[in-house]
Amino acid sequence: MGMGSLMQLVSKYSMKQQNIPFLLFEYAVIPSYLLATILATLSQQDNSISQSGHF
Repeated sequence: MGMGSLMQLVSKYSMKQQNIPFLLFEYAVIPSYLLATILATLSQQDNSISQSGHF
């Protein structure tokens, strides 16, 4: 899921629900999504490093 579709999801959600549910959604889902992307990139970098050769 790309950032564009995530933003569409957020805007759809904010139209349905106002204030507190959206804040909960924003503070719970978006950071965990960003954290997952960061971890995925880090693990890909680790894989490329380990595949390039061991000392």
